[in-house]
Amino acid sequence: MKGISFIWDESGKIIEQSWEDLYTKICDVRDGDVRGRYRGLGIIAGDLIELLQYDTFRRYGMHERRMVWAELSAGATQEKDIKLLAEILAFMTALDEVQPEACWFVYFLRIGEGLAEFDAKRAALMLNELYKINNRSAKFVMFSLVPYVLDREKPEETAVCNLMRETGLLKEELLSYKG
Repeated sequence: MKGISFIWDESGKIIEQSWEDLYTKICDVRDGDVRGRYRGLGIIAGDLIELLQYDTFRRYGMHERRMVWAELSAGATQEKDIKLLAEILAFMTALDEVQPEACWFVYFLRIGEGLAEFDAKRAALMLNELYKINNRSAKFVMFSLVPYVLDREKPEETAVCNLMRETGLLKEELLSYKG
């Protein structure tokens, strides 16, 4: 939370904002020179790593922090948004130690009432975009998502990877990737 943040204010409170507000902040930084473009992506990637990490920010519980991401990303539905999500995830996966955070990034792409439903379609499209940026990162995330399920009572039917495969939207290279 030190320095510039797109998620927290100066006092450490989560900023109430929409996806469009966040998108504008990232793009405002990106519209300058090339370094500015990467700076905006780096800021949000760092914020999201911290937001999604296990027990690093005690003011909010883990599920509450991850739901902040679900709420923010719920508005990211257009093609430009999917591409930006993939760019952010590419920055996050550039660091070896962010495997769980990359998975939570995908896992909490939610839709429906109370954001209770996993958005497998949007997740698949975003992983396809990530594959275009860095195919190794996309395969890494797909492999890392294998143990993630939405309901422990029904692991086969609610496995995040299986739900994305069922959309029929995943690139063939990701569809068959098992690690």
